[in-house]
Amino acid sequence: MTFAEKIYQLRRQNGWSQEDLAQRLHVSRQSISKWENALSMPEGTKLSEIARLFQISLDELLSEDPIASPFASAYCSLQWDIAHLQEAEDFLKAVRKIAHSCGISFLFCMLSPFLLLYLVAQYQFVPDSGISEQMAAGLGSLSTSLIMLPAMSAPLIHILCFPYRSWLRRDILVAADVRQALMEDRQRRLRPLILRIVLAILLLLLTIPSFVMICIQYGERIETIYGVMLLLGGLGIALGILISCGIQIIAYQRLLSDHVHLTPYGTLR
Repeated sequence: MTFAEKIYQLRRQNGWSQEDLAQRLHVSRQSISKWENALSMPEGTKLSEIARLFQISLDELLSEDPIASPFASAYCSLQWDIAHLQEAEDFLKAVRKIAHSCGISFLFCMLSPFLLLYLVAQYQFVPDSGISEQMAAGLGSLSTSLIMLPAMSAPLIHILCFPYRSWLRRDILVAADVRQALMEDRQRRLRPLILRIVLAILLLLLTIPSFVMICIQYGERIETIYGVMLLLGGLGIALGILISCGIQIIAYQRLLSDHVHLTPYGTLR
C-alpha cells in the first residue's frame, strides 16, 4: 500500500476534504492533491506531522503494509457504489452518448426557427414572394415545433435510460488500479476535448462580432434577419460543442476528483 493510498484513505476516514487537511498541515490543497496522486512526497518534518495528525507511527505511514483499521466495515455501513474498471468504462461510454445527444439537441434547437425567420424575411422584405403573414407564422411555428420536440426528447430519453444514475447521487468507491487506468484514459481523451473547446470559443469570437457588424451595416433590412440566422447557427455549433465536451470532462471529475478509492488490498475489491 503506497503512501498516496494511505493518506487518501486516512483523510476520507476522518471525513476531511483536501482543503481541510491542507489547513491542518499548513500546506496548499494542491500539495495534498499531488501527494494523493503520487506526484510528490512531503518533506521529513511534514511526514512526522502527518503521522501525529492521524495518530499512527511514522513507520506505519511509510511502510507498504495496509493500515490496521476496519476499512471495509467502516464504508460498508454507508451507501457507496463500487466502481470496477468495466463499470467505469461503461459509465463513461453512457455519459459520452448523453453528451453528444445534448450537444446535437442544443444545435437543432438553435436551428429550429430558421424556416420561421426565412419566411418572415420574405414576407416583410420581398413583396412579390407570395408569402402571407399567416403562412409565415403558421409554417414557421410548425417547423420550429417539429424540430424542437424530437431534439429535446432525445437527450431526455438517454438520461432516463442512464444505468448509473445512483453514481450521480452517491459517492463512488474506485479501486487504486481502476483509478490509475481512468487517469490514463482521461489524459488520452483530454487533448481532443480541449481542442474542440478552443475551436468552439474561436467560433463564438467570430460569430458574435460578425452579427454586430451586419446589424450596424444593414439596420432593418433582410440581411439583418440572415445575420440572426448566422448568429443562431454559430451559437448552436459552438455552445453545442462546449456542452458536449463539458459533460465528458465532468464525468471524469466525478470518478477521479475527490472520491474514495480502494487499495489493491481492500477487501471490497
